[in-house]
Amino acid sequence: MTISLRHRATWVVMGGVAGLILGALLALGVAEMSALAVLGAAAVALAIALNSFLRHSADPEAQPEDGHSIGAASRNGNHPR
Repeated sequence: MTISLRHRATWVVMGGVAGLILGALLALGVAEMSALAVLGAAAVALAIALNSFLRHSADPEAQPEDGHSIGAASRNGNHPR
């Protein structure tokens, strides 16, 4: 997830900028605009992290070696070739 976030840092920044623009359009105060910018950036970061987690959750190579987690593809009998 951290790699995905690092590669998409611009998206997170743009989420914050979008929050600032929305706050300016709504004529909010500085504190409210700042809070909206932080919420926008956090929402984008959360979406990226969740997408990365879901995308790699079925990847058998990304699973821990200790046997605690089995990818969805392996559970369904769709073993990688």
